[in-house]
Amino acid sequence: DIQVEVEIDCSPEISKDSILANFVIEAGLYDTGSWYNFDGRIDLLSSKVANIQLNPSTASVEFPGYMLVAKLEMPRLWSAEQPNLYTLVVILKHASGPVVDCESCLVGIRQVSKAPKQLLVNGNPVVIRGVNRHEHHPRVGKTNIESCMVKDLVLMKKNNINAVRNSH
Repeated sequence: DIQVEVEIDCSPEISKDSILANFVIEAGLYDTGSWYNFDGRIDLLSSKVANIQLNPSTASVEFPGYMLVAKLEMPRLWSAEQPNLYTLVVILKHASGPVVDCESCLVGIRQVSKAPKQLLVNGNPVVIRGVNRHEHHPRVGKTNIESCMVKDLVLMKKNNINAVRNSH
């Protein structure tokens, strides 16, 4: 399931309904791995894997924008080892047809679930190795130096630490 939250920056006097009366929000998800066809030419239309539609029933007090939803069958899952990315394109069109704004970004899709006493990402168990870190320097106290913070982070990565709780 794909959910895209879109917020349109406009004056507070304009209601959500009047925006939808004057504008159309469209979104599409494109597979960047299949942009090129067999002869090496770019073929964007055939690389579209999901057409994301506006869901009018998702009115929320917490999020003042618009929710677009779609379903993607058999997505290529993102992981650090295989960073499969899709391109998300959101288009704001005037009701008469011309494009007002167009934004795009790369997105990765992963499946996070839980099993008894395990956290699974894309079906593989993840081991969380965490530390409790106190921001403190032996010479300058609580005012830490950036080079020392970077040195600490490199040391943590060398020791396979993948979660940090900062305190104080």
